[in-house]
Amino acid sequence: MLVIALGIGVWLALRPSRLGRVGAAAVIVAGAGTFLDGIFRLDCQGIDVACTNDSWHSHAHKIESASTVGAIFVAFLALALALRRTATWRDTWIPVLSAVPSIFVANIAFSSIGDGAATRAGTVVVFSALGFLGLRLVQKAGCVGTCHTTPVVERERRDSNPRPPA
Repeated sequence: MLVIALGIGVWLALRPSRLGRVGAAAVIVAGAGTFLDGIFRLDCQGIDVACTNDSWHSHAHKIESASTVGAIFVAFLALALALRRTATWRDTWIPVLSAVPSIFVANIAFSSIGDGAATRAGTVVVFSALGFLGLRLVQKAGCVGTCHTTPVVERERRDSNPRPPA
């Protein structure tokens, strides 16, 4: 549910950008898919003996997981391109884009331990990147167009440069 909220926040922050809206919509789809992972569960784990996973909810889980993975990659790529084009967010596009190869590196690095470890390592990277995006969204809250200094920063600047006596 928090990922869906993040997607809505990114939609509002990058509203004028078409790529930003595509990326935000993909984040919302990925959040909904992650939520549905808990509803449509697999019958058993792949390491279980005689595991078939042939129930309707297991089939739904596989279809939903494929759409969630696709949405994650679309989200990171579209958002990186949108953030690169937006002056206020330009400092965020490279970390968002670097999430894509990082997912592959984590999956490959942990695949020697097993499929479950690789999946969890990739998921940690995905949610770390989404957490970073959420942090940047909070930091840039209220910035539309160009960001202005906050009242605290403005007061500190004013106090450090007092006016000369008239």
